[in-house]
Amino acid sequence: MTVSGLTLLLLGGIVTPSVASADTTNSATVATTKTTNADSETFKIGQFELPYTTVITNDGSQQYPWFSKLPQTVKTSQLLDEDYQDEMFAFYPEDSSDPYRTNLMIRQKFNEVVNILRGQSDTSYRGSEGLIDQGYDQLPEEAHAGLSKLDYALYNASANVILGFNLKWLTKYQDGEATQQEIFDAFEKEVKPLFSGTNDMVQSEVNVNENLYDPAKTDGDTFKTTVKALLPTTKTKAGLNDVPNDQLKQINLPGTLKASLRAQNRPVMTYMKTLSDGIVQADGAFSGGIIILKIGPDAETTDPTPTPATSQAVTVHYVESTTMATRLPPTRR
Repeated sequence: MTVSGLTLLLLGGIVTPSVASADTTNSATVATTKTTNADSETFKIGQFELPYTTVITNDGSQQYPWFSKLPQTVKTSQLLDEDYQDEMFAFYPEDSSDPYRTNLMIRQKFNEVVNILRGQSDTSYRGSEGLIDQGYDQLPEEAHAGLSKLDYALYNASANVILGFNLKWLTKYQDGEATQQEIFDAFEKEVKPLFSGTNDMVQSEVNVNENLYDPAKTDGDTFKTTVKALLPTTKTKAGLNDVPNDQLKQINLPGTLKASLRAQNRPVMTYMKTLSDGIVQADGAFSGGIIILKIGPDAETTDPTPTPATSQAVTVHYVESTTMATRLPPTRR
């Protein structure tokens, strides 16, 4: 699966992952932190959380780290240390017996994240602006002519929808509950209508795997072989190996889109915290983008609210937005 939007996201996400499987080397420091409340302050980031995927259900939300074996924060000074990346690689030794070369894939992903963070650490951020505003402003000037702010938000969110679609339907296929034709039909009915009328860049991201699903363009044997490798690597990259298949099959694609748009519309300050030593720590969204999946039917608890410390549970509230979150493309029936 190609989900290029996941690595192109500049900003977004849900604050402060709290995951039992994460390394807690830095938990003592994080537990004493407070959320920054300087709405108009301009600041630079001194420390980052590593990226994660947020899974929302009607009972709450949970964050799954992409690199669960590593300390979940990194200082900007470490990013410039040539030994840092090698030290982190040691947590994922190469294993030639693994047919999917999982640890090598994780190393490559971590290298991408480190390169992204090196660029982010040199950027100044304004606490009062929305994430989508700052992300859009960082695009090259020529990109603004053909890409509105809503287009940009939809482009970012489309990566989550495609991720969710693949996890949902390829899991069904693997478990013998769906055929290739049914997957193609589901893509036409469940995904395309969500992005009807959007610009060419968004459409390109949405349709990136259409030929793979289409039995007229990918034969059954090739599709089966592709899914066999694609599904486990996709779950690993998103940190979702511990999510049961029964839950993945219940991924709510419209709910995923709405949650992705809402998260981009929040102020930058809600994704930052000031540590006890004065260092500003950025949420893992700055290193991996807004990666959100909604599981189960919509209810009045579909919007995760950032919490100020990793020691606290994530409380989920529904907040009806009058801006980007409600400006979804019309759905064809």
